[in-house]
Amino acid sequence: MADAEADVRPKSDPLKWYCLIFVVMIVALTALYFKRNGDRKDLEAANAQGKLWFSETLARNTVDDRPNDIPGLAFEVEQLVEAYVEAGGEEASTISGSKMKIFATKAGMTEFQLGPELTDPQKSRGYTTVTRNYDYMPATLENLLALAFNVDNSRRYRVMELRWQLLSKAEGNAAAPFHKIARPSLKVALRKAIPKN
Repeated sequence: MADAEADVRPKSDPLKWYCLIFVVMIVALTALYFKRNGDRKDLEAANAQGKLWFSETLARNTVDDRPNDIPGLAFEVEQLVEAYVEAGGEEASTISGSKMKIFATKAGMTEFQLGPELTDPQKSRGYTTVTRNYDYMPATLENLLALAFNVDNSRRYRVMELRWQLLSKAEGNAAAPFHKIARPSLKVALRKAIPKN
C-alpha cells in the first residue's frame, strides 16, 4: 500500500518549474535593460558631441592653428591637395629650378649661380625642410622684391633669407632713386612630409 501511494505522488511540481523559469527570465531581462540603458546613454553623449562640430556658436581655432570642425578640416584638406598638385605631386620633393626661373623672369632678373640643395629633417615634427640658395645678376631693389614676392606668394616655397649689396655712386648708382644692387641672393625653402613607416 505504501508503494502504491509513492507511485501516485508527482515526481516534480510544475508550479515550481514555472516560478523558476519566470525568475530566470526576470533576471535576464533586467540585465539586458541595464546594458541597453548604458549603451543608449553612450550614444546620446556621442550624438551631443557630434552636434558640437556643426554648432555655429562654437569658438573656432582658439587653442592652435588647426581646424576643430568638419568644414574647417575639409577646407584645410582642399588647400593641401591644391598645393600638392600645384607643386607637382610626388615629384615635388625638391625645389623646382624651372619654377624658380619663371619667378625670376617675371621679376626681370637673371639667375647667376645655383647653390646646393640642403635638407634639415625635423622628425619630431614630421617634416623635412629643403633649402637652396639662388644668386642673381645685378638688378634693382624693385626687381629683387618682386622676385621675393613671387616666391613667397607661391603655395609651396618660402623665402628664408634675402641678401643684396647696394652699388656705390662710382659703380653706377649715381642717379635717383639709387636702387641698383649687386649680388642679390635668395634662400628658398620648402617643407615635405616625412613618410611614416
